[in-house]
Amino acid sequence: MIKYLTLITLCASSYLWGLDFSVGSGLHSVYAGRAVPIIYAGLIGENVAITGHSSGVESTLAYQSTFQGNFFIRKIFGKLLWGNLSGGAGVGMVYSSRGFRIRPEHFATRERDYNGGPVIRASWNLFFPVYLTIEAFFGIKSYNPLINSWQHSTVAVMEIRI
Repeated sequence: MIKYLTLITLCASSYLWGLDFSVGSGLHSVYAGRAVPIIYAGLIGENVAITGHSSGVESTLAYQSTFQGNFFIRKIFGKLLWGNLSGGAGVGMVYSSRGFRIRPEHFATRERDYNGGPVIRASWNLFFPVYLTIEAFFGIKSYNPLINSWQHSTVAVMEIRI
């Protein structure tokens, strides 16, 4: 129910702010580098973009759910073949929940992560209103540069802008 209310709110706010509403589906590399299906939505303006997506996977031994929201400063670079190419940079926030089972009847461990950091985006207009978009997130786990402090995930989305 909350997902439907969020979708209706995004649609209504796109008309109020003069932004295009974007909805799509694609793949996310958040689950140990494996491609996981996502649901994607965003508000795309001339100079800004606000996007979010949800992904999840479950098996008999583990599950993971991830929610991500991003804010971009956007720029149109020009044409690539027949469609416009745009890109941007900004910040993103991720919430992730996962669990592992030792036996099929109960979860042995449950963990939650919150992460934030820089994010970049490239979007290519294949044909109106269809866009191919790639977003890369570089979450900062620690501020110590001597250790592996990045959590990287990439999203590839086929989106439709309304």
